[in-house]
Amino acid sequence: MSLFLIVFVVFVFHIQFLCQLLWTGEYSFNFFGWKSEYLYSQHIAQQTLFFSLMCLITLVCGYFLKRKKIRIEDRLESSVEINVSKYVPALNVLLIIQIFITLFVILKGHGNYHAMVSTRENMNFFFELRIFPILLFVFVFCGIPVKEWSNRIYRKSLYLFCIMFFLFVIVQARSLVFEMGCVLGYYYLRKTNNKLKLKYILFLYLISIIPNILVLGRLSSEQVDLSNSDTWRNIFTYEYSLLFNNILSESIVTTKDFLYGKTIFSSIGLLFPSFVREFLGISIDKTFISDVAQDAGVFGGSFSLLAEMYLNFGWGAIMAFGVLGYFLGYIDNLFFNYKQISLKASAVPLAYSYLVLAFRNDFAVCLKQLIQLLIIIYLIEFISRIKIKSTI
Repeated sequence: MSLFLIVFVVFVFHIQFLCQLLWTGEYSFNFFGWKSEYLYSQHIAQQTLFFSLMCLITLVCGYFLKRKKIRIEDRLESSVEINVSKYVPALNVLLIIQIFITLFVILKGHGNYHAMVSTRENMNFFFELRIFPILLFVFVFCGIPVKEWSNRIYRKSLYLFCIMFFLFVIVQARSLVFEMGCVLGYYYLRKTNNKLKLKYILFLYLISIIPNILVLGRLSSEQVDLSNSDTWRNIFTYEYSLLFNNILSESIVTTKDFLYGKTIFSSIGLLFPSFVREFLGISIDKTFISDVAQDAGVFGGSFSLLAEMYLNFGWGAIMAFGVLGYFLGYIDNLFFNYKQISLKASAVPLAYSYLVLAFRNDFAVCLKQLIQLLIIIYLIEFISRIKIKSTI
């Protein structure tokens, strides 16, 4: 099921739109009054579709090349037995700190979305610290059976986690809510051994159209006519797929000299907090991708992972998605194949959320998050060893 979500994302962002365009021959697009069109020829649309399909196929092949699925009762023993309860006090403290940080954003922004976004961006470093409590939460609660959740030791942590999740929803931080959703989803899939079921597919599809339903609340009664077939077609339409395909097609049309990773390494300064970058004078160069996006008529900050990989490696990017699939298979093995997950395996839901979101952003952000996640894992392990030695 974890693989299916990524297949679904690529299908929604790229493949379904191109198939519809080539089948109907309609290049114009109307979404609740917003009119746009696909800017390229049918030949380029065919190339874009073929590239998208090949990237997806190699990703799936890479995943199954590495993934070794085993039954729950045959899960492997961990090399080290860990008493997760000793991490609960630190987990509770970190959850409380994150709750107060989020409450501060809500109160300072007076509940106004734009004001809260501005405040959160100014406090981005503190929001990055949410990785600590989320990581420990996965580690602790995947290390105990559900029947122990009612134990007083763990119940407080569960309440605090729910409060933090609720506050993230109030702040309308979609990426943070998605991270939390991946945590809960991965926990559930671990209990069901990551099986793909029809009800999960239907649930995922319904979730994917929720943003379109929310758009209805912002429109006038004249624009929202449920007796009109166009209204229903808009509800079940993914308008951003047009934007991502314009970006990918622009990359295919205009890229002559491939960048071989420049779009990623030019943003390596993202590893440092914003105040450190300002102090050291480190700049982030995103002109490579912003120029392509603007030439494709997209002015919103979003990008396409497929387009970025094409900018860097051309048709060789297809193999890069095979490597990505292999990595996904590796982290799923870590999470699903052991009776007790390690601290490194606890990072899998977060790493997965970063990779999924990378399909609508540039990869540098995802790489920064993965490196930060790895640093935090080693930091927690280092602190744990020091505490153990001090008690001996």
